[in-house]
Amino acid sequence: MFSVVRVSTALATGLLATLALAPTAQAYPVGPWGIEGPCKGKSEAECEYRPSSDGIVWELYVPPDLSRAWQTNVYDKTGAGACVNSIGAPPTMKMCAQIASLIRALPPLRIGPSTGSGTGI
Repeated sequence: MFSVVRVSTALATGLLATLALAPTAQAYPVGPWGIEGPCKGKSEAECEYRPSSDGIVWELYVPPDLSRAWQTNVYDKTGAGACVNSIGAPPTMKMCAQIASLIRALPPLRIGPSTGSGTGI
């Protein structure tokens, strides 16, 4: 019995040390394809965008009107930007919702730009 207590105490101590030394968890990447969107390297609290559960659509809500997205970014399953639509400016693409549906239906293909080091948006 003494060795069981010692082993469980050692395991608990090791677990606590591991948790204490672990880096703080990042909220992103999102979804089954690990899309980082516009919040690469940020925690959920630091990111102004709200992703869909699959990470394909990222929406920016700006106060005081939080009822609709001010900007919508759509990413393909490789993480490349595929579409941006903003309220208050001429939209770059009026079909972002349809593009997001198409991306969800397709296998992981690069739909966004294939050159450059940015996200493509």
